[in-house]
Amino acid sequence: MKAIFVHLSGSKRGKTEFFADSKISAGTDPSCNLHFDQSIDKSTSPFHAEINLQECDYVLKDLDSTKGTFVNNRQIKEVVIHDGDLIEYGDNGPRARFRIKAEKGDVCKPFREILADSMDIAREPHKGRKLITATAFFRSLLTEAFTQSSAKFKLVTVFIFLLSFIGIITLVYNTFSVLTETTKRVELLESESAIGERIIKDFSRGVCLIQCSFSLVDEVSGKPLKSWRDGRLLTNKLTGTGFVIANGKILTNRHVAEPWWQQTAHAIPLEPGLTPRFEVFRAFFPDVVDPVLLKVEKVSDIADVALLSFDPEGVDIPFLKLDSSGQDAIEGEPVVLLGYPAGLNALYAKSD
Repeated sequence: MKAIFVHLSGSKRGKTEFFADSKISAGTDPSCNLHFDQSIDKSTSPFHAEINLQECDYVLKDLDSTKGTFVNNRQIKEVVIHDGDLIEYGDNGPRARFRIKAEKGDVCKPFREILADSMDIAREPHKGRKLITATAFFRSLLTEAFTQSSAKFKLVTVFIFLLSFIGIITLVYNTFSVLTETTKRVELLESESAIGERIIKDFSRGVCLIQCSFSLVDEVSGKPLKSWRDGRLLTNKLTGTGFVIANGKILTNRHVAEPWWQQTAHAIPLEPGLTPRFEVFRAFFPDVVDPVLLKVEKVSDIADVALLSFDPEGVDIPFLKLDSSGQDAIEGEPVVLLGYPAGLNALYAKSD
């Protein structure tokens, strides 16, 4: 009979050893048949264990080792070991898969055993380095196939690995193509992002938050409507966005310049005999401490657009150039939106 040890971890990881002896010693002492490296396999004793062939059975005996001997993760003193058992020389020590060959001189393994041993080697972590599962698996599989298989099996193995090599090359090429395309897309996105950041940096100072509050004045008495409970002035409040297109000129929506335009419902009902009047109508610009007072210059009768004016003295605000090309916007092109669509609520949320 022949005892085979497929080393899964430790100093002999990836190696396979064969013994036809009836007595096999294991330890870090140089005289041991299974000699482990003491500097790496620190859990293994100099004379750790002994394996004896007794009437067709291999008996594993622990030689009072410091950290014990384990078979299939159970500590033993003396036990009969079988084909496929996992032996561990010391707690967290080197591991080996035990195999038995009944016919003397027969080193031809069934493929299932070759595959099982290769997978065991690949699964075991290697001290000091990261586990490279695929490399360990294929290296062990090749070694086992060419040292312990028949000529026919070797030819089949060569053919399989040739196909695998072609498949790997194809996979690498496809992966490289995908990565190249992904890199181009990322670069495009980064470029668009950089353009957006530059636009925000250059023109955000010319975009303002418009705050307005209006009341309704009785045309007969000339007095604004007030609450009958506490005499408080009744007002409607809202915010909007505008941007500077010329010195002292702001372009905005008509529904911001005239909040009552095309509105059918208000906190204060707009009825005949009532005239709206601004109580607050001002704009806030980034980096400008004080707000500027606004005045309606012109409103459009066909679109939701209005022109406002303010006193530009002492205020340095960049202009936003209007598109006068007459061309339509291209569908799918990126757009940078500057403004305050959520009003003061969004500003409060950012400050939090």
